[in-house]
Order: sequence, then C-alpha cells, then structure tokens
Amino acid sequence: GGDEVAKYNISFGYTREEGVLDNTNTNRYHTALNTNIMVAPEFEIFTSVNLAYINSHLNNSGMKQETNPILAAYHAMPNLHPYQKLSDGGIINGRYAKYNGWAVNPNPTYAYDLVSNPLAIVNTVSSSDKIYDANIRLGLNYKATDLWTLTALVNLYYDYTEEYVFTPGVDQAAIIPQLYGTGENFVSMGVLRQSAYYYNVNAAYHNVFGDKHSLDAYLGARVMTKSYEYDASSGYNSANDYNRTLSMVTDEWSIFGNNDDWKYMSFYAHADYLYNNLWKTTAGLSMDGTSASGVDAPRFGLFPSLSATYLAANTGKLPEAFDRMNLTAEVSLSGNSRFSSNYGKNYYVSNNLFNLGTIVRNGVPNTYLEWEKKAQLDLGVDMSLWKQSFDLRLNAYFAHHYDLLLDTKISAVYGSNEAYYANTAAINNMGVELAARYNVLNTKDWNWQVYANASFLNSRIADLGQMQSFIQDYDFYNGDDAQTRLKVGETPYEFWGYETAGIYATTAQAQVPTDATGKPLKTPYGGYYQGGDVIFVDQNNDGTINDKDRVALGAATPDLYGSFGTSLRYKKLTLTADFGFSLGNEAYNATRRQTESMNNFYNQSLAVMNRWQVEGQQAAMPRAAYGDPSGNALFSDRWIEDASYLKLRRLMLSYDFDKSLLRFVEGRLWIAAENMWTLTSYLGSDPEFSYSYAEALRGFDYAKVSQPALLRLGVNLNF
Repeated sequence: GGDEVAKYNISFGYTREEGVLDNTNTNRYHTALNTNIMVAPEFEIFTSVNLAYINSHLNNSGMKQETNPILAAYHAMPNLHPYQKLSDGGIINGRYAKYNGWAVNPNPTYAYDLVSNPLAIVNTVSSSDKIYDANIRLGLNYKATDLWTLTALVNLYYDYTEEYVFTPGVDQAAIIPQLYGTGENFVSMGVLRQSAYYYNVNAAYHNVFGDKHSLDAYLGARVMTKSYEYDASSGYNSANDYNRTLSMVTDEWSIFGNNDDWKYMSFYAHADYLYNNLWKTTAGLSMDGTSASGVDAPRFGLFPSLSATYLAANTGKLPEAFDRMNLTAEVSLSGNSRFSSNYGKNYYVSNNLFNLGTIVRNGVPNTYLEWEKKAQLDLGVDMSLWKQSFDLRLNAYFAHHYDLLLDTKISAVYGSNEAYYANTAAINNMGVELAARYNVLNTKDWNWQVYANASFLNSRIADLGQMQSFIQDYDFYNGDDAQTRLKVGETPYEFWGYETAGIYATTAQAQVPTDATGKPLKTPYGGYYQGGDVIFVDQNNDGTINDKDRVALGAATPDLYGSFGTSLRYKKLTLTADFGFSLGNEAYNATRRQTESMNNFYNQSLAVMNRWQVEGQQAAMPRAAYGDPSGNALFSDRWIEDASYLKLRRLMLSYDFDKSLLRFVEGRLWIAAENMWTLTSYLGSDPEFSYSYAEALRGFDYAKVSQPALLRLGVNLNF
C-alpha cells in the first residue's frame, strides 16, 4: 500500500516441510517489511526488515553406523521385529528390540558386529536446531543533478543458532554404544552467533552525448565486517535417558568451538560506454583489502576488468532474420579472501584437561598469506533470430586460478598438529557454456518451446608448490581408507585406490609365484591370497599389495552436464517437462561397500548371493570372510562407479483460468511429478547427491537421504 510519498509492503508466512524420514521436519516463520519514502523529488529513503525463525528436527547421516538410520536399516536383519517380543509371540509397544538382539554373534570380536535398531534411531534420537535470522537494510538515494545520483546503504545481518543432539541407549539399549563401545548415551549442544555489517556509498553518472554516445559510470567504497563465534560441548553417559543435559554427563566431556573476525574494504570504479548502439565497452577497477592477509603480505590488491561487445545486428549488414547478434570478449582479474583470518596470525584455543578449562596456542601462522587470485578470459556470442523465436548463447572461458591456499602438514616441533596454509597451488579451468531456446510453434491457441543448456569443464592442477602430488585421507569418516589425490597436470581430487582384475577362481591361481624366490603375491596384511579373493594389480611388481599400488580411479567432476526440456501450451492447458543430465562423473559408493564387503555379520545386499563359494567357480563377487583377512574390501575400483545420469526432474500439467470462470478470482491449477524417472548405471539410491559443501567430498556417497520422488498438487489464486 501507500501513496505517492510513501509506499510499503508487508508480508508474513509460515512453511512446514516434512522430511523423507519419519520425525524429520522444518518449520519456518518469516516476515518482511519494505518501505520507500520520497522525502523530496530528489531525495528517497528505502528500508527493508526481514525476520525469520526456523526450527528443524533432523537425522544423522554419514558413515556413523551407530546413529545413521539408513546404514542401520541396511545392516539390520530384515526378518527380526523392531520391538521386544513376549514369550507368546506378542510384542511390547514402545520397547524397542535391543541392539544385541540383532547380532548373530552374541559375543562379537569387534563391537561393529552389533547393529542399532533403525526404528529406535528414527523415533528416539533427538537432533534439532533453532535458527533466528534478522536482516535489516537502510539506504538513501539523492539525485544531485540530472547526471549524478548519490547512494548510501547500510545493511545488518544477525544469525543465532542453537544445536542439540541426544542419542539414548541406557534405558532400552536399542542403539549400540558409541566411543568404542563405552558411550551408552550422548549429549551435544552448540551455539553459533554471527553478525555481518555492510556499508556502501557510491556516486552514479549517466549521460547521453548527442545521438551516438552513452556513458554510465559509478565509483564508490564499501566496507564489510563479519564476526563468527561457535561454542559447543559434548559428553557421554548420563545416569539414564531422561537426563539429557550436559551437566549430567560423566565421560569424555569436551568443549570446542572457534572464533573468527573478518574485515573487508574496497574502493571501486566502473564505466559502461556505448557508441552508436554498435560498440559497448566496459571497464572496472577495484582496490580491495582484507584482514585475512598476513601482516607481512600486501594488505590491498588491485583487480581490473575490461570487456568489449560488438552489436553486429545493429549494423544493418546481417540478414533480416537476426534480431540480436552480440560478440563479447572480456578479461578480468579477481581475488578471494573469504577464508579464516586465523590462518595468518597466532591464536589460542580452549582445551579441557581433567575437566579444567585451559587455553593453549594453536596453529602456525603464515604472515605472508594473501589473496587467492583468478585471471580469466571470456569469449561469447549472444544471438536471437526470427523475431526472437530462437535464442542462442555460447560462452567459452579460460581461467587461471593461482596463489590458492593449500594446507600442508608440518613437523610437530613447531608445537602444533594443525595444517599450515600457504599460497602455493594453481588450477587451470577451460570450459564452454551453451544455452539455446527455440519457439517451434506460436499461434493463438498453440505454443511449443524447447530449450537446452550444457556446460563442459576441463580442470587441471597447474601447481602444488614444492610438491608434485598430495594425498588426502578420509579416515576421520568412520575409519574409511578412501583417499583422493591432487597431482600436477591432473583433475583435482581424483579417487586414489587399488585397481582390480577380477576374482581368483582357485587357490592355485592365487598362489602362483610372482618373483624369483617363488613366493606368491602377498596381501597388505602379510598373508597370501586364496581362491575367491580379489585380484589386485601389483602396479610396481614388488610382490606385495600396499599403498604403493594405488592408482587414479577417476574423479567426481563431470565432463558434460546441463538440462533440457520442453513446454507445450494449448489454449489454457500447459504441459512442461524438465530433464537434467551429467556425463563422465565418478562416485565412491561407500554405502554399497557397507552392504557388499561380507567381512562381518551385518545384513548384506542381494548381490552377495553371487559371491565365490567353491574352488573353480567363476564369480564377480569375492568370498565372504570374517574380518576380511585378504583385504578384499579395501578402497578400490570395486566401489568407484560411473554416476552419469539422465533424470526427469519435473513433469507438470497446469490449467490457467480467469474471472470468466470464477467471477471473483483468477489463477492456476497444477499437478507436478518430480524425480520420477532416472536413467543411470549407478547402483546407489540416487546418482545426484551432495554429502558436503567441501570440494574434497564431492562424489562421496556417505548414506545421505536421497531426493524423493514427489507428486505435488497446487493452486495459485489471485483475488
């Protein structure tokens, strides 16, 4: 509402979304207020206030078999009941079957032979967070002259988050103990506070000289500050499952967290010049400074950009079919400093010593730490033909990323086991991006459009400082022996594991002499292979399978990815279909590894029915062996799969109606199906997944809930 002087918009809402798993959901309450006030014809004040409260009940994911319900459901024997049973065969509602009731072996050699009750995890584990968000903006525009406009803006963002996790296990013993079998229940709480301030002042200039020259320019300064604090604590073994606070825990009480303050300042200038509606030139320059730089590094950096565009369709020399034909070339240098300010300075961390709070020095600072930089060249074509019936955009780019941060391990004599960060890495990216749209048919009653977009990316590591390669371990994920490799000249984060060549059909085949001493090939544990074991390739021919035999097994980065679709309208009825695809990306199926290793008493997948069982058998699956004495389940190409896919993301049918149908309302009725069909050879639940934002974990299928198939019904009404 409002009038010519003041206008405002107020909105508020509530959203509830149920998760795929039972007892998981997200509730969101939000409100927004936007105002524009014309104090004078040349002076305007604008404000916005956005507030949100989000409350979520979540589930555990990742390779944590004690509390991940997906892993527990895979591991649990499917013919047992989740509730305790009476002697007459009845069940006790609310009393979950104990974890040792799932195990074939009541006294296992290894604690991991036990399996948590998956229903107990879903119904009794508490994992929640509460988020309070506030985003407030205040600005003003002052039109000093017909050519100059001054703008000032202040923005405040504040976020407060509470996290809580409680895993029971004392009263019903349905969830296997954590902490090497000694932690019967677990409590963890965390509080995150972060605030960000943004200040910006600039002056904008617009002028048209005659009928051929147009200039738009602006210059200004901006400042950003961000403060981040995270405090958390956890512990094990309260007296019972009703005592769910940290004050009640008795074992392994730990306190942890981090603080980081980040500051940024930039002075910038930008200009767009258009000549005769034929040539457009854009130039920019910014001088940026950041607190993340080390004290001995340059505090400010210069980052220029320059582009030129030729509007060929405006020359009148192209065929009449061309509505738009723009040819663009751009070069730019940009910087990134969005990393912790602690990397370049000394700092302290808290340490719990016999329940006494202490602080200790941590990390080894790099006082020469500076910006990560990217130099990029873009070449593009943007065209439209046949009265905008056909649009095509093609962009090719080459980007050289250098002075990238690389964490390296340093000697303990420096007094820290933390990583040391230095600007030593570089990566080259070459890519092509294509987007096209074609209006096949357009009449009064019919309209048919098709579209497609695709991206090709070739990424290669150019420099790793004094190293030629770098191996990343993942043993912190439940002892996983997976590795990735960074190597100069290769794709970043290649899977690094063992190459296999089938299954030994007989013990005699497995123990053929491999060297002059007449000894057969040794396993990583010093023994010898036998019939039914995996044939690992001895890459260096030293007679033993070990880490020296690991090779590159592909990477998660796709060669080609994108989407395509179509929209068909007949009068007021519209059918749309959207497809997505990805080609050439590999994935580590750690979930399948859990269900096909055959090295314990976990329930396994149906695939193990095809395992090797007798001498001479030709099999694609190795033998079952408790404890895996031959290392058949080691990280190898057995678990690396082609995760290419073609997916029907959304199929939607809608009907638009106006007030001629209902006198007081108009709108749209629609029904949509999402993720209903996927073509892939990937054996996991979904080839399209993302376990973490970390680039190093791309392509790791760590038993996260997959995207569900959805059927949506909806109505949009305009009164």
